[in-house]
Amino acid sequence: MTRGDAWMLLAALAAGLTIASLPAAGGAALSPAPVATPSPLATPSPLATPSPVATPTPTPLSLGGVIIGHSVLDVVKSIGPPDVLRTTDIGHEWQWVDTGGLDREVLTDDDMIVQQVLVAEPASVPNSTPAPIVQPAEFAALTMRADDAGTSIAKAGGEMIAEPDSTIRAWALSGGVVVAELESGRVGQLLALDDLSARRLGYLAPPPFVSSPVVHRAPIMTKEDLVPYPDDAARAGIEGSVVVRVVIGPDGGVERADIVVSSHNDEIDAASVLSAKKSTYRPAQCDGTPCRGVYFDLQSYSLFH
Repeated sequence: MTRGDAWMLLAALAAGLTIASLPAAGGAALSPAPVATPSPLATPSPLATPSPVATPTPTPLSLGGVIIGHSVLDVVKSIGPPDVLRTTDIGHEWQWVDTGGLDREVLTDDDMIVQQVLVAEPASVPNSTPAPIVQPAEFAALTMRADDAGTSIAKAGGEMIAEPDSTIRAWALSGGVVVAELESGRVGQLLALDDLSARRLGYLAPPPFVSSPVVHRAPIMTKEDLVPYPDDAARAGIEGSVVVRVVIGPDGGVERADIVVSSHNDEIDAASVLSAKKSTYRPAQCDGTPCRGVYFDLQSYSLFH
């Protein structure tokens, strides 16, 4: 570079020109330097959405295969129609006698949701060999001493509830309370209660600010109108049991009658509905005033052999 070129470079820098615009030494133009392409900014990764924390589902309380808070019709599907069915002031009692080695009594509301389950050893038959003890799958406690029964229920998560009655033991579990009724220091029967029943019976503290419950009296069938055995079913030797859910109005009239447990024979089912509709009832009472109520009518059709 000559002295003249150096002066030209300094002047250009002072004027803000780039080197590429200057002539090369000897008068040739300098080739422009390649401009580096800036690297594209990396696209930020989207924030990972945190997985929702799974809330553990509480295990429902069950006893003798009957689940508290579920429909009693699940029991019917499993072990058949009840042997006895009664409508009472506190609910509807469904009873199965010596089914699978256990007596079961289930209390439901008007919508057939299980609120209480009682299991016991079936009564012994005179002059016969006693059957082996069958324990509920949930708690091996029947006929056991109170302490041994408590150990079995504690293993299932039960926490003992203080109980002043020496013939009673009670444990709180997820979904309700289990009560053991003692006979000579051994468990004679087990009772499972939902939370509402346990509070009403005093095993759990009632919630604050509870309004006084309505005094309820269930409807009563005052006269049953029996319908003859359907001829075709009788000739075919068909038998069966039917449960009809009857809605009784405040005037005692039948507002509707629906089959909830079928005999699987159309004639027997139709005869059962007709009988329920033709029967007469005393209406339910709510705080002394006639009100709408539900009555369950169990009808069994069997032939003499």
